[in-house]
Amino acid sequence: MKVVLLKQIKGLGDVGDVKKVKNGYADNFLLPNSLAKIANAQTIAEAKKQNTKNASVVKKALVSDKKIAEKIKGLKLKIKVKTNEQGKLYAAIDSRAVASELQKQNFLVKEKQVLLKKPIKTTGKHKILLKFAKKQVEIEVVLEKQ
Repeated sequence: MKVVLLKQIKGLGDVGDVKKVKNGYADNFLLPNSLAKIANAQTIAEAKKQNTKNASVVKKALVSDKKIAEKIKGLKLKIKVKTNEQGKLYAAIDSRAVASELQKQNFLVKEKQVLLKKPIKTTGKHKILLKFAKKQVEIEVVLEKQ
């Protein structure tokens, strides 16, 4: 059975893709959960129209991400934190905190774009990668005692 996907399904396809699946999979999972529609001339045409709209939105987002990446490259971000006498933070700095600080400085960065292996727990300088559409940019985060 041919179906048009209404949502992205890992291992199957993206929104708007026309896929051939087994009848049982379509009847028992995809269609009842509103993940797909049965493919016919009308639904295929709607999917193609939607895909062209999505492509233009994605292209605009790529251009925007490139501009932000160029502006943010090499940035030194200073964050004041509460620490104990040994310089350990009371609350670790995670990707959410870094993204929040960048947003305060008018950079449109989301939490998932901040690549931190583990939360930062000490003061000082720390290198952090930010992931944009096709580019990774390194910034320096400086944690200072409050």
